[in-house]
Amino acid sequence: MTAALYLARSEVSVAMVEKLSPGGQMLMTHLIENYPGFPEGIEGWKLADAMAAHLDHYAVDRIGDEVSALESVDGVHRLTIGEDVVEAKAVVLCSGARYKRGGHPR
Repeated sequence: MTAALYLARSEVSVAMVEKLSPGGQMLMTHLIENYPGFPEGIEGWKLADAMAAHLDHYAVDRIGDEVSALESVDGVHRLTIGEDVVEAKAVVLCSGARYKRGGHPR
């Protein structure tokens, strides 16, 4: 969301593709205590909602689906998103993360 915000503020045409809900792993985090501006911490879903709302002020095309293929030919990037193909001059790939427990005994 930060990349989309900065690009949109620079008047670059932006499409943000999000498989699930904006916020990713922070949605599953009860309390985020290390994010600047929130000295008492903030619930993950609240921060995700605030960040998504910030984008409402800018022309960002939000696509709620998954990129299933990316192909680059002659300087054009073609992304397969659902049944559609979107072409772009540049792609910022933010693959996210998944919570995974280490195999360490407690």
